[in-house]
Amino acid sequence: MTLREELTPVIDEMAQLRDEIRVRLHLGGMDARDEWYRLEERVDAVELTVERAADDAAEATRGLVHELRRSLRSFRDRLVQIETRPL
Repeated sequence: MTLREELTPVIDEMAQLRDEIRVRLHLGGMDARDEWYRLEERVDAVELTVERAADDAAEATRGLVHELRRSLRSFRDRLVQIETRPL
């Protein structure tokens, strides 16, 4: 299995998280938007890295992708908490 084939499900999940976050962002305020812009730049960079990754860089690429997925999940979860917080 190639690195791209291995990481495609993770990249797909990150795209889904990105879409969900975009929908939720309007409730998050400017701090959330600033953090989102930084994360979104990282998503774009990771997707490009996976496309270009050579086998010798596979382990570093895997770590980068999985760390970014954790960051996206965490950010999404914080937005959900903001939405469900009592006024």
